Amino acid sequence: MQPPDSQPAHAAQPEFLAEVFAGWRSQRGLLADVQRTRGFAHAIARSIKPGMTVVDVGSGSGILSFLAARAGAARVHALEATRLIEDSAEIACANGLEDRLNFVRGDALDFRCAEPVDAVIGEWAGLFLFEEWRHFDAFARVRDRLLAAGGLVMPRRVRVSIAPVDDSRLYLERGPGFWERPVWGFDFRLVHQRQLDRTRRIIVRADARTLLASYEILDLDCRVDDARAFLFAREFSTRFDHAATCHGFVGFFDLVLCPDVVVSTAPHALDTHWHQSYFPFEQLAIEAGDTLLTRVQTTADAQTGTPVLGLSVTLVRAGSVIATREHRYTLHDTQG
Repeated sequence: MQPPDSQPAHAAQPEFLAEVFAGWRSQRGLLADVQRTRGFAHAIARSIKPGMTVVDVGSGSGILSFLAARAGAARVHALEATRLIEDSAEIACANGLEDRLNFVRGDALDFRCAEPVDAVIGEWAGLFLFEEWRHFDAFARVRDRLLAAGGLVMPRRVRVSIAPVDDSRLYLERGPGFWERPVWGFDFRLVHQRQLDRTRRIIVRADARTLLASYEILDLDCRVDDARAFLFAREFSTRFDHAATCHGFVGFFDLVLCPDVVVSTAPHALDTHWHQSYFPFEQLAIEAGDTLLTRVQTTADAQTGTPVLGLSVTLVRAGSVIATREHRYTLHDTQG
């Protein structure tokens, strides 16, 4: 991913992503996610004041725009690149909101407004946040160009974390552990190696009790940060006072919509459509006194620009390196 300043002005989403979000089947899943939609509803009701002008970047079904109008916004500009915009406009009419909503189909970066706006909102989080970096890039550019000084953004902040996990069930059922034992009496260890050669992020429902630690890898301030924040390197160190087995990492994030409303995708929170992301690798046996060194680095996929997550893990025992694991996970290449 190049820095936004060097990106084309019209950095549209890849066609396959646009097609996914253009249909009501996808939007139904988002609307049916109670934690997500109720969180935005509460935050908008508390934050949008009567008379405000709001821009909804990537309005999709239109639900955030409808909620902003219901909260008292005088004008809501709903920006959407797909054909959903026509249906959303009809739904607005059916609900008596047409006088306050302005539906604009096209690239959000082309939108112009005569006066600065009071709020810029949008739900641009992918399954592990990063996949929809283009949507966030558009959100940030609209924010920088149109938002009045001291204006409101939603989400306000996003915190992304990963956690090493001790979960043999997850490793056997969804990770490479399935191939380590005979399959119907046959040796399939070749496939075990094939899977390790091309590790993929897997969407799962993780068990909070299996987390061995938690590392915050990104704290995104949506008021000022841009897409360049998605490229970074972080290092962590954990010393264990008990034996454990590391079966990979689980990733999740928290959307801080406003100071008192947070939608969490962590394993200990109520489930959302995002669930969690599992980053498997060959298991590591940890003894009491061992130290796990973890380096997390994101780089840009050469073809799509989507951030690629790199995990480098080193197990240290009594000052000596016992084992290492190093894998890259392309986030748009997902196994459900």
